[in-house]
Amino acid sequence: MREALPDLHVHTRFSDGRATVDEAIKTGTRRGLSLLGICDHYDPLYMKSESELRHYIATLKAYEVARGVEISIGNELPISNGLLKELDYVIAGVHRLRGIAFWGDPTPIYDGYRFVAEMLDSIKEAVEHYPVDIIAHVTWLPESVRHETRRLITEEWIRELVLVAADRGVAIEVSGVWRVPDEEVVRECIHQGVLIATGSDAHQVSQVGELTYPRELIRRLSVNRQQIFIPRRFR
Repeated sequence: MREALPDLHVHTRFSDGRATVDEAIKTGTRRGLSLLGICDHYDPLYMKSESELRHYIATLKAYEVARGVEISIGNELPISNGLLKELDYVIAGVHRLRGIAFWGDPTPIYDGYRFVAEMLDSIKEAVEHYPVDIIAHVTWLPESVRHETRRLITEEWIRELVLVAADRGVAIEVSGVWRVPDEEVVRECIHQGVLIATGSDAHQVSQVGELTYPRELIRRLSVNRQQIFIPRRFR
C-alpha cells in the first residue's frame, strides 16, 4: 500500500508544537497526506479549560483539517458533549505514571513488569470511562526501561491491550516519530479487527507527515484501506 496516508497526530503552538496551523497544513500538503489532523494537548499543562478548548476548535474550523485533541491518561480533563461533537476524534496517551515522565526523565524503575502492568491498567481505565478514539504510542516506555521494551511488553500484555481496544472500538496508533508499536502489536490488531491510526506525533514543522514507519508496517503486513482509521466526518 503506497497511497497517501492520514497524519492525525500533529501538534501546533496551541500546545507544545512549534508549527503554526498554516505551517502544518503547508507541510502536509507538500508531503501528499490524504488528511491532516491537528491534535493538540488538552491537559493541565496546556489547554486547561473548556473555554480554551472552545477557542482552539473555533480556530481549526477555519481550516480543512481534522479536529482532534490528545488527552493525558491519568490527567483527563472533562469535555462537554457539545464540544465533543465539534471534535473529530480524541487521542489518549500515557505521558506520566507514578510521577515519572515518559520523555526526558531518567528516574529508575526497579520493577518493570509491575510498571507496564500499571500502564496497561491506566489505558484500560481511560478507554472505559472517557470518549477515546485512538490510543497513542502504546508501547513507548520511560527512559530507564525503554531498552527492555521487548522483554517487558509480553504477548499476553499485547493481547490484553488489543482485546480492550476491540471491545471499545478504539484504534491503536502507529507513530511515525517514535516508531512504535512493534509489528507484533499491529499483527494482533489485524487479527482482532482493531483499526490502525497513522500519525507522526509531530512537534516540529519538519516532522509533519513523517509516516515512513507506519507505511513500512502497513506494506509489510498487507494492511488494507478499510483497516486504517479515518475520522467519521471524512469517511
